[in-house]
Amino acid sequence: MAEMALRVGHGGRAIAETRFAPSPAKLSVYPGATLDTRYVCRLARYCVAEILECDPLLLIGEARGPRKLAFARQLAIHLAHIVAGRRHEDVAAAFDRNRSTASHHFEVLENLRDVPEFDSFLTMLEQRFAHMLRYAETRPSQAWGAALEAMARAVRRGQLEAETHFDAKFVTDTFRVRDKRRRSR
Repeated sequence: MAEMALRVGHGGRAIAETRFAPSPAKLSVYPGATLDTRYVCRLARYCVAEILECDPLLLIGEARGPRKLAFARQLAIHLAHIVAGRRHEDVAAAFDRNRSTASHHFEVLENLRDVPEFDSFLTMLEQRFAHMLRYAETRPSQAWGAALEAMARAVRRGQLEAETHFDAKFVTDTFRVRDKRRRSR
């Protein structure tokens, strides 16, 4: 759904924006609300590191590092605070930073939003991160484990047609799904 908004840009001129999805900050429940803050911050680091082509592990730690890493850290802190709705104190702790430093990072990025292209980039990054958080909440690894166990049960019980049985057996053998009853012996 498209949404039109006007805001005051650099130099006091009005800028019309079209947004095709609501801003994550406007959602009643933040994406990733069920996830641990440190995990949310780790996802933010990986999201930013992929875009800026840097090592996500270098975004934590006491050293500021080169400007590219410092800016990447600012973006990750912004995402964790704005998109996931985490408190400055919690985000700062996850990045081994002081709360006032995290607040400063947030301020810097909000000021840079006056540049329309950067604002578009940041909005796109926020939407991508919100999608990552929603995906992380679905717990895909748990769903994969349940799917493997269901395939193994269907193979054991002979409930599948010949070709499907062969494929399911191949998958369960590949990922070494074992009968739980055999483990207890």
